[in-house]
Amino acid sequence: MDSKVHFKFVKIVNAYGREVSTHINHPTGGDQDMVAANNDWTAFQAKQMGAFYLSPTAEFRRYEDNSGIVHGHQGTVYDLGFSPFYRNLLASCGEDGKVKLWVIPEGGLNNRETEADVVLDEKAKKMHILQWHGIADNTIASAALDNIVRVWDIEKEKTTMTFDNIEQQINCMRWGIDGKTITTISKGGTMIINDVRSNDGKPLKCVTHTGPRVNRCVNADVNHIITCGYNKQAAREMALWDKRNLDKEVWKGPLGQGIGVMHLYFDPELRLLTAVGRGETEASCWEFEPGTAKPLYQSCVNQFKENTRASHMMPKSCVDP
Repeated sequence: MDSKVHFKFVKIVNAYGREVSTHINHPTGGDQDMVAANNDWTAFQAKQMGAFYLSPTAEFRRYEDNSGIVHGHQGTVYDLGFSPFYRNLLASCGEDGKVKLWVIPEGGLNNRETEADVVLDEKAKKMHILQWHGIADNTIASAALDNIVRVWDIEKEKTTMTFDNIEQQINCMRWGIDGKTITTISKGGTMIINDVRSNDGKPLKCVTHTGPRVNRCVNADVNHIITCGYNKQAAREMALWDKRNLDKEVWKGPLGQGIGVMHLYFDPELRLLTAVGRGETEASCWEFEPGTAKPLYQSCVNQFKENTRASHMMPKSCVDP
């Protein structure tokens, strides 16, 4: 048997989703995952304004009461993320323009907790995206509706650099795999790659998808980025880009039917892309083979009983051996 074919089969054998809760709020204009999880804790937006739920990850149940709810922001909570270095450190951001850090004690946060351990505030307008740096400890990036990307040192509680070269609303933001770049996609499909080692350097820039709906991106490796969006005919598509030459995409192809915002998750070890559409009942898995005529091809489609309201890719350490 061809070992390459066998390896492709093994990669997708356990690619499936699991429902955690049916009580997740969808704020207007919120296009982020709206849920975050690690080995110990799961956090997701609550129906109450300015609040999110926090619960042990292994506790799968319906959240009909106020147990585990945290009232952390004034206005809508837009994004949540756990530190890749500390399982009990959670970041949240919201309509009040603040990034808040929560150190979770062993028994969890107190019900209706309102005081965060750290508040990062530069009077921004609606902080709606955040992402932890995957290599540098105590570093997190945020994006606000003022179209500015801020990089924070959470230990010093201040920004270390800002990028204000983005003209329209930021829909997606990702750290590079090597931690040297920040990629953003804004309204209109413009992708900008800023080098955090040179705040004054010239960014890389291109237009990904020309349709009117939200575009998303994910890093496949140090040099390649996968994007998804819509073309002018409102057909959903995805593309592969090489950072070293953004004049034209390496490859572009269809991404199934649907009108929901797609959320992309990539496993660099298995070279496996998972695409989940909000409001849809399926997740598709795509295998990445760089250097081939068709570097992304669909391996499987997983069906769910209910529409997807939020999604998140948990760390591999959560998976049973």
